[in-house]
Amino acid sequence: MSPGYAILFTILHSYSVNIYVKSFNERLDSLSEIHCWKGYHKVGTKMKGGRRVNNCVKNENLEETELTSIIDDFVVDAIEHLDIKTPPKIILNKNKEMVLNLKSMGSYMPTEHKIWVYTGNRNTADIIRTLAHELVHVKQKEDVGMENLDGTTGSEHENEANSISGILLRKYGREHPEIYD
Repeated sequence: MSPGYAILFTILHSYSVNIYVKSFNERLDSLSEIHCWKGYHKVGTKMKGGRRVNNCVKNENLEETELTSIIDDFVVDAIEHLDIKTPPKIILNKNKEMVLNLKSMGSYMPTEHKIWVYTGNRNTADIIRTLAHELVHVKQKEDVGMENLDGTTGSEHENEANSISGILLRKYGREHPEIYD
């Protein structure tokens, strides 16, 4: 190869490498523009460690919508499995004060025929298990009456609710593994 060809080859080779690197960097930039962790979305960029990175913000409303959808699906399944005649009102909230007052993550209020479940900072499977436990109490009330329902720790009704709620959770979890994410 003559020296003239070597210079031309070097220039062309260098030029094609630069085009490839530039193309790769543009694709990488476009990918980083759209990628945030699951459950987060991009709201502009920010400086971190001297680099500009995506500012990923948690999708509060999206997570609540997904949780509500999963809970609705589970409740329909559990009510059918338990053969509950009159479904209760279900209240999901993040009121930590209720947890502290009740010393519990959920509660069935038989006189009002409603279930309250704490959802703040909890895994979906854990929320479902609590809800299943309280739904078992609803079924127990239908079967034995409110005056005979014993919810004290270690009682027959409480142990049955613990056992059946675990079964309902595992059954639903096999069909919907996303509850463990």
